[in-house]
Amino acid sequence: MKIIFLLLLFFNLSCAKKDLKKENLSFPIYGNYCGPLYPPNSMKPLALDEVDNACKNHDRCYELNGYFNQNCDMQLEMDLIAIEPQSLDEDLAKKLILFYLNSLYEIKK
Repeated sequence: MKIIFLLLLFFNLSCAKKDLKKENLSFPIYGNYCGPLYPPNSMKPLALDEVDNACKNHDRCYELNGYFNQNCDMQLEMDLIAIEPQSLDEDLAKKLILFYLNSLYEIKK
């Protein structure tokens, strides 16, 4: 059930991304950094694994280049592709994030 919710969430975000308000999006998807505007700026936890670290780098890229920056998303995709997950959770997070990124840019075509 949790997986279906995440897939629907990612799909909805990709369809309505221009109408989103950043302050309403802060919630975790995976680890300490994977999720819209998560963690809040006041928190600076360590990344749990390589996927979480890729999300952390993606967050930094958004901070520097603007939210929903396509170059940041492309870098996240490349980073994730290079990762060999060490757990089932990390593998699932990697696949869900890649699915989201692919659907985000498929819709734009």
